[in-house]
Amino acid sequence: MRRPEELIRLALVDSPDDIDLEVIAFDAGLEVRDRALVGCEATLIGYGDKGIVTVTTGMSPERRRFSIAHEVGHWEQHRGQSFTCRVEERALDKAAKTKEREADDYASSLMMPTDLFKEAIRSSKGGVAIPAISALAATFKASFPAAAIRYVELSGEPVVLVFNGTDTHKGRRWSSRSKRVPEHLWLGRALNDDSFASDLLSAPTTTKRVGKMPAEAWFESVDQDRYEVQEHSVRFAEGIYTVLHLTDEELLVERMSAKRGWSNAE
Repeated sequence: MRRPEELIRLALVDSPDDIDLEVIAFDAGLEVRDRALVGCEATLIGYGDKGIVTVTTGMSPERRRFSIAHEVGHWEQHRGQSFTCRVEERALDKAAKTKEREADDYASSLMMPTDLFKEAIRSSKGGVAIPAISALAATFKASFPAAAIRYVELSGEPVVLVFNGTDTHKGRRWSSRSKRVPEHLWLGRALNDDSFASDLLSAPTTTKRVGKMPAEAWFESVDQDRYEVQEHSVRFAEGIYTVLHLTDEELLVERMSAKRGWSNAE
């Protein structure tokens, strides 16, 4: 299996504008076709060293790119198999190491290569903010959720990305956290009425709310009236995306120390 970084290197990619996923797919032995598909967004059929990726029509350019990258991920990791995929850009359960999750992770690394994405973060002057993540998405021609997940992975900031679905996605929820956020800081099971995200449930698309929020409004394991987090929420058609920035270092240090003490007591 060739890693995404190898395909990027072979394609002579030096900047985000160089990431032509159809050319990368072609170099990998795949022909990309656009056809109307029913019940799926992309398919992969391979034989030997050649394959055909079919992407359904009517998708946004960003989602089409992710679909192509997803099928390239299948091709490089699961050669000899055929797939019918409903591509997901969201963060899945970390324990669910399915082939679809593996293809999603591969696609993310192919569309937003680690070194280039980190360089773009460093060049950004917006800090942890919705506009900064939106700018990264535009730079890499990716959707906002795909770029936000990548930002959580690579920014080095103590941040958590939370999605709360609305309308057709009502009740759907997922999250992704950076390595700097301890796992025992667990999110509440439901959206807190006092959060900015809750205010956006009935707001127009692209509406944003930013500000300090009591940490207990998001985390069940936090004492009341003791810590604050910076909440950045934005409404999209499918739901609310929230980036929680844990700006209180004492919260992280104290909780990590508590965890070590709990572990030593076992």
